[in-house]
Amino acid sequence: MERRSTTWRSPQELIEAVQYEPMSWPWKTVRMERDSLTDYSQRPGSANVSVAELYHENSKLAPFHRHELAAARTDPDALRRDVSQRRFLAAEADADMPRLPLAPALSRLLAATAAAAGPELFYAIELRVIVPDGLGLFDPGQGITWLIAPVSSGDFDTIARALRVIEPDRWLFGSRSYLALIGRFARNDLLYGARGYRRTLMDGGRLLQEIIRQGALIGLAVSPHLEFADHPLDDLLQVDGTEAGTIAVLELGGMTDVRES
Repeated sequence: MERRSTTWRSPQELIEAVQYEPMSWPWKTVRMERDSLTDYSQRPGSANVSVAELYHENSKLAPFHRHELAAARTDPDALRRDVSQRRFLAAEADADMPRLPLAPALSRLLAATAAAAGPELFYAIELRVIVPDGLGLFDPGQGITWLIAPVSSGDFDTIARALRVIEPDRWLFGSRSYLALIGRFARNDLLYGARGYRRTLMDGGRLLQEIIRQGALIGLAVSPHLEFADHPLDDLLQVDGTEAGTIAVLELGGMTDVRES
């Protein structure tokens, strides 16, 4: 038996399905499968609310909320710079944490991105590097990538499967060089409460755009992936998926196997 939700629809067919799908009897219809199209179409006649709408409504800002937010009682930009510096100084002080060698083109991309973005953008966003030599954490202040853990050929197979979760036939560069944007959600939660999640996603989008821009300037192909299987990627990147989680993965094309000397 085939799931109905696997039926392929052209854009026109999808629009018509939204326009003309009949409403189910409230409280008298049992759905045997989940489908985002049906969820959307049946929402007005159900007790289910949009998670996005519910979150958005409960994270709205008003003047009387000001006294509740730490951002109103400190200098947020100064805090972002200080926390970013402390985080990477701690990594530098760890004598057991070696550097991760990178291809020259990737080093140039990271350095240019850090210079253009500034340290504040790395307050709630970490940039992790995945190359054949290992998994690394990029320090934008010093331009150093610290080695966190080794990676295997099986890890790259995991990444490829995770990036194809919606588009199984999507072509990948095959260069085995990736950047992952990690959202540290608790950091903006400290400053802005429930609204902090919005800020973290916006910061991630700004950094993502800057990486793509810098890649174009140096002639490096950058393919962003925003939809992927979260759990295997979070596990590989060594984040818990709750307070810290993967929000975007960038695949790098045109990379060589030449490492830094």
